Amino acid sequence: MSPATPATVSAPDRPATHGESGRRRAAARRARSVVLTSLAIFALLGLGAGVLLEHWLPEVVDPDYYTRVRYFRHESPARHGEVPTVLMLGSSRSYSDLDGVLLERLLSEELGRPVSFVNFGIPGRGFVYELLTWKRLRRDGISPDLLLIEVLPALFLGDQPWQLSEELLPAGRLTSSDLEVLERYRADTRPHLRRDLALSKANALYDRRSALLHAVTPWLMPPREPGRDPIVWELNRSLYPSDVPSSEQRARALAVAYREYGDYLRHHEPRRCEALDELLRSSRAAGIPAVLVVMPEGPVYRSWYAPETREKIQNWLDATSREADVEVIDARTWIDEDDFFDSHHMLPSGAAKFSERFGREQLLPRLQRLAEPQQLRASARP
Repeated sequence: MSPATPATVSAPDRPATHGESGRRRAAARRARSVVLTSLAIFALLGLGAGVLLEHWLPEVVDPDYYTRVRYFRHESPARHGEVPTVLMLGSSRSYSDLDGVLLERLLSEELGRPVSFVNFGIPGRGFVYELLTWKRLRRDGISPDLLLIEVLPALFLGDQPWQLSEELLPAGRLTSSDLEVLERYRADTRPHLRRDLALSKANALYDRRSALLHAVTPWLMPPREPGRDPIVWELNRSLYPSDVPSSEQRARALAVAYREYGDYLRHHEPRRCEALDELLRSSRAAGIPAVLVVMPEGPVYRSWYAPETREKIQNWLDATSREADVEVIDARTWIDEDDFFDSHHMLPSGAAKFSERFGREQLLPRLQRLAEPQQLRASARP
């Protein structure tokens, strides 16, 4: 008979000594310190990256604005120095309907010297964004000789808060300097705008990762989906096809335009727009002449206005022109229906006709008048 295997007796848990307990607390403190330090370093790197991007690669912050600034500084005739410059602020109508290449060529030939035309029309934007763009331009040292401001009759509604929605003005496209304008016009919208902007800055590399890669290493990125491109400055780009659209395409586009504006234009009640008033006061204080421009609308679109709406809109234009001492170019009836895609955005054929007429009849005489004092001063020099 084999001897019995002695049973294994487990030793009772030994209480930790004072020294071991102290070492554990010290290890926990070190772990917390490492985590907190890592988070602080990550936040500082994010903030630093946000600052660097705003100063060194601003196209990543807001391509709609800064690609145009880059064109003005590095590609337009204005890069050569003292060149007459016309700058347009507006919506998708300005963006699609004014051919900057054609206007620069026409005005340069007629005046006998280079002329720069820079189109800051941005689809879906209103007077508050025009004011924001103007403040940015002044901050960036850009002073045009002539400022054109599109006034879209459908936006004679006062300073509507929708203009500051997250969809139109995401925090990642804003800078701290923009808050001076936005906080005065946001009303009850976006109550956490400052917080959102701070978080976007702290997380700049992640928040702007796609735009950053497209700007720095575009070959590493897949092609953008159709219709998802950012609005990148291309002088002769149109929002719509370059060929003649089919009747079905026009019908669908007209239906969309009517859903957006039809009922609204029959019951339009124009109101004062403080952002536009501030923009006009600022340009006047800077000594830069401004002109209000009502872009063309097709006969179908104009038929959606009720008779009393037309009168109210004209009264609004007359009052604004009189109070701000500013001229109005009303081009609503200049272009035929066939040259529109949806009766208020032109096809390239219409944009070429409009740009030609607009340049010859409106811009050229104004630039000639602006040049006269300069010529008189030059001839008076010893």
